[in-house]
Amino acid sequence: MALLEHRGLRAALLATTILFGGAVGFAHAADEPVKGGELKVGIFAEPTTLMPLSQDINVQIVVAQLYPSLLKFDGKIEPHPYLAKAWRVSEDGKTYEFDLVEGAKWSDGKPITSADVKFSFEQMIPQYQPAGKANFGVIESIDASNPATVVFKLKRAYAPFLSLMNSLYAPIVPQHVYAGTDPMKNENSLSGAITGGPFKIKEWIKGDHLTLERNPDAFASPNLDAVTFRFISDASARMLALKTGAVDYLPPSAMPYSSLAMLEGDSNIKLEPIGDEAAAKVLTIGFNMRKAPFDNAKVRQAISHAINNDFVAAAVSFKHETAAVGPLNSNSWGWDSSLKGYKFDPDLAGRMLDEAGYPKKADGFRFAMTVNTRPSVAVFQKANEIVVQNLRAVGIDASLRPLESAPYTASTYIDADFDVSSTAWISAFDPNNLVPLYACESIRPAPYSNFMAYCNKEVDELFAKGAAEQDQAKRKAIYVELQQKIIDDAPAIWPMNWSDWSAYRVYVHGLPAGPWDGRDSFSDLWVEAK
Repeated sequence: MALLEHRGLRAALLATTILFGGAVGFAHAADEPVKGGELKVGIFAEPTTLMPLSQDINVQIVVAQLYPSLLKFDGKIEPHPYLAKAWRVSEDGKTYEFDLVEGAKWSDGKPITSADVKFSFEQMIPQYQPAGKANFGVIESIDASNPATVVFKLKRAYAPFLSLMNSLYAPIVPQHVYAGTDPMKNENSLSGAITGGPFKIKEWIKGDHLTLERNPDAFASPNLDAVTFRFISDASARMLALKTGAVDYLPPSAMPYSSLAMLEGDSNIKLEPIGDEAAAKVLTIGFNMRKAPFDNAKVRQAISHAINNDFVAAAVSFKHETAAVGPLNSNSWGWDSSLKGYKFDPDLAGRMLDEAGYPKKADGFRFAMTVNTRPSVAVFQKANEIVVQNLRAVGIDASLRPLESAPYTASTYIDADFDVSSTAWISAFDPNNLVPLYACESIRPAPYSNFMAYCNKEVDELFAKGAAEQDQAKRKAIYVELQQKIIDDAPAIWPMNWSDWSAYRVYVHGLPAGPWDGRDSFSDLWVEAK
């Protein structure tokens, strides 16, 4: 404690755990982890790269094993030591100091130091992580003068800062490998030869599997000897692989709602709504507010009344989810039952459209519109099919516009060539992650940005106020007010909460590995000897 007093800093949350460091396992207390064994994981697509900041979820699941983050998080979204063995936060919330574990090395033997952390946050994350600028633009300076300690000075207090030190938003990469290069073309992003996580690459058989083995020099020694990722694109085949033991674990991202019934009742399998606590989403169908009639708030509100969210949620999730009320998943600490959304009322929707200047014409329709959809994403496709039916019922000539992944992204985020388009927005870990989708400053032609062109200065002011507030109860009140303003402006339709499930064989222990949809370190997982 003398160190803290000398530096004028206070301990962050979980101080006793943090200051005394050590590995913090997430396995059940009654279980004694077993060293050794292999975990076989089924993922729905082969990684296209091993670039640590790629936004492909199948890449992220793998690279979370290859690269460290400063902290790791449990299923309650609480921070634990990882590359950082301890941390401190100043009373004013503007200084964060992290002590790195001793002896951490990259797989080529070079030390992992504060210089790598500084490089990652200054050169890599802001440029190559889509939310990087929004998340970390608050950083004023980074002091890496001590190789074992990194100090972040912030421009202002920023309460979400600690929660962002995870494997998804802030992986730490080797400066000596990536400095001065295009990381997407860097040889290391293709081979994964130089890494620093609990595992390293053993073999990659294209089209079939990728196997990682224990990294003997890792600062966080894993329980497992190996992890093999099997690429299984067909959902039914993934479920069968789990039932037969060909794979041991299906992370949340590999578990479509339609497949849950196949696994229910199997005594050899645990099926649980875990592992998605931070990544819980809301299906968000956003309007292009740059063009008529979607620049008219009354039209957007009318359309919101025309959509039967309860039916969408039940039909799409096979009754595993509920309708959303606004942009934040109801599992988030920032959501509140007092929020008022749009009840399903087609008659009211019709009257509002009349009042907005869009009465039915001789053909029975008011105007035409297209709904961008991705047939490859079952939730998008099924939800959008119902939305189109609801819209046509109130006299809107709606039709689906099916697109594959690349043109969908270009149409939605880059070219603004759409009427309405869907996204799934992660924000359960902290409501401030709504900034990239709803802040005025986030309107730009870039993936995972404010594609709706929604801008409300009062909302922006509340975002700034909520991020600066250190008391969580007060923060919640701010974000509830903010959500209601967004709901009233209706820049999007929010048909359903969207949370993923994990499925695994009963001999797998230590799950959830973390709250990020499987994009977490597997260092604490273990399997019983068979």
